[in-house]
Amino acid sequence: MAIELTFPLHGMQQGFPQLLEQMNSANLYFYEIQKTEARLEWLKEIGRGSVRFAYLRSGLQISVEDQQMKEDLVLQGQHLHTDPLKFYFLISGEVSGIVGWPASFFTLQEGQNCLTACGGDRAQMTYYADRAHLGVTILLAPEFLRAYLEGKFELLQPLLRAIEPSAETFFHAGTTSPAMQIALHQILHCPYKGAIAQIYIESKALELVALKLAQISEGVKLPPKNAPLQPRDVDCIHNAKEILIGNIESPPSLLELAKKAGINDYKLKIGFREVFGTTVFGYLRNQRMERARQLLLEKQMNVSEVAQTVGYASLSRFSTAFKHYFGIPPKTYQKNSRFL
Repeated sequence: MAIELTFPLHGMQQGFPQLLEQMNSANLYFYEIQKTEARLEWLKEIGRGSVRFAYLRSGLQISVEDQQMKEDLVLQGQHLHTDPLKFYFLISGEVSGIVGWPASFFTLQEGQNCLTACGGDRAQMTYYADRAHLGVTILLAPEFLRAYLEGKFELLQPLLRAIEPSAETFFHAGTTSPAMQIALHQILHCPYKGAIAQIYIESKALELVALKLAQISEGVKLPPKNAPLQPRDVDCIHNAKEILIGNIESPPSLLELAKKAGINDYKLKIGFREVFGTTVFGYLRNQRMERARQLLLEKQMNVSEVAQTVGYASLSRFSTAFKHYFGIPPKTYQKNSRFL
């Protein structure tokens, strides 16, 4: 059995009160509204968790869905060509959907994203019961995108045509890149309050939009094909990953890592990106930063000790890297960790 909820996709122009009131006809949740923000919380008999909405500026809206339903939740609605484009990033869980007519079916799993633009077409999204779901949605008005892109990105002309009257549905799904993951993490763990937080989140939302558009643009190009990885190569690449994790304080060079993993350095470089979506040392940096964050939260070490533990001989280099990754200096992060 599933809970079905019809929702107005063109709620950006209506404002939160009208949007949530229309959605609340089934009495499934309660909500609260403040100036440019709103929060929807599911009733306990329906599920747990909430959806937080925020208007960032005219034509730009973001929401964070953190929920787990007791029954499948089916959201459905009708698109207008004036409706916003939907950039959707699934951080955990699994959802399926239908867009356009004739219908196109899709499924997104953890670590995937999509962009949808529909001209007068239906849309439906299903959130499965008993699965924790965390996702970020960015709604972007068509005129907002046109102002930036028209006449500048030839490869995105199919997208621009999709937001014109009587256009066909545009849909693009892809893997969430490490750069996207960082921006999503920074949105979910915004270190600021009030107006500064709104500016910060807006910048990260636009960064995600840019990264997704770049992903679409790159997908149009035809990159040279590498020889497919053999099962043994994949095993060696996973072995290299484990070696990196086990030597986070003093990692081997690329040549040393390749030798220890049983693969040549060229295959390691190419294959590592193919398997994990990032470079060898990009992965190492991500692991170092996540380990550093955890150590700072535990408060058993000071910042200098954390820097050394994750392999940084220079405190200033560690501080710079941490701030670049999380958007906040490590000392400030540790000091304010009780609010994170």
